[in-house]
Amino acid sequence: MNFTDGGHPRLDFTSALYLGFRHNSQSLLPWDSLTTGAPAALQEPGMAHRIPRQLARMMGLEEGLAFPSTLHLFRDLFDHLVAQDSLFFFDDQAYPISTWGLEATLQNRSNVFRFPHGNIRMLAQLLKTNLRAGQRPVMVTDGWCPQCGGPLPLRAYQSLLLLANGLLVLDDTQALGVLGKNPTRQMPYGFGGGGMLPWLGLRHPDIVVGSSLAKGFGVPMAVLAGSHTLVRKIQSKSLTRVHCSPPSKADFRATQHALASNARRGDELRHRLYANVRLFKQALQAQGIATSGNFFPVQLLKGLDQEEAVCLVDRLAESAVKAIVVNNHYREPAACFILRADHSSDDIRWATHLLGKLLKPIRKKRSQTPGDDRLCTY
Repeated sequence: MNFTDGGHPRLDFTSALYLGFRHNSQSLLPWDSLTTGAPAALQEPGMAHRIPRQLARMMGLEEGLAFPSTLHLFRDLFDHLVAQDSLFFFDDQAYPISTWGLEATLQNRSNVFRFPHGNIRMLAQLLKTNLRAGQRPVMVTDGWCPQCGGPLPLRAYQSLLLLANGLLVLDDTQALGVLGKNPTRQMPYGFGGGGMLPWLGLRHPDIVVGSSLAKGFGVPMAVLAGSHTLVRKIQSKSLTRVHCSPPSKADFRATQHALASNARRGDELRHRLYANVRLFKQALQAQGIATSGNFFPVQLLKGLDQEEAVCLVDRLAESAVKAIVVNNHYREPAACFILRADHSSDDIRWATHLLGKLLKPIRKKRSQTPGDDRLCTY
């Protein structure tokens, strides 16, 4: 651990390496070259078939395909679906990368509808009003919403889509590696790290998952998972595989290392991560400070205006504690803290002590002088 001159730890609460996987070069098996020098459609390492399939099976799906990023992935997925006379329904808070992937391929924007975040009734109405005979609805959503601190209503989405032979497209980047099968009250993350589908016990051939491995598994590559038929069709028609290299051999080795580490001690790390989230929330609650985010490692401190949130994060940085200001779905600012399994209990106690100390002027002034409650004067 690095320390400041004052003896306090340098802490980072901005990294989403939830399980603490970092994959330094000494931890990985060797590779003979970083890349093949050829597009993925022409040549890729043997690991490029085995590893994505292993990830897909973790999710409860049949087959997987590796991509350098989710942008490549969604570009190819939507290119295939657009050609199938699909009608697209986007949750309006879905992560932007999936939207960009569709925009790169879509010529007729009238085939895209957005509905309010998690609003099943509005989705049902849009399906009823706009879906023509022979068209296939494709519904695009994230699996877990860190800002809401909960899952999107995937079962309800799937039930609506089944009535019209629809396809559910799920960006599961947040949950993959963190959530898994058989969650309990004592261990709400569940086990195995396969993401939202095993966490919900949801399986169906008309579900496709696109997920980055950069958060839970710490690898900057992506995997598409779904039915064997759909994945192979996308593989055969992929334009990015014709014009782009596959993920590097280092990325595949890192994924191999992540999966081995997950099998060996992933549940232990998830237990530690959950314990850290609980400690963070409880230490703040003891000071009368609440955060949103439920049991997920992304915790938001709300109730601050923009100036206060920025100032708080700046003051934390002066004490070598890194956090970040984000805006929620309503464009309201919040100070964001991302917990990891490799944070120590002492790290969290120090950070929450410092938070309480820095927030005290705001809380005191608000109780005494409404309208003059700034932590900073600049």
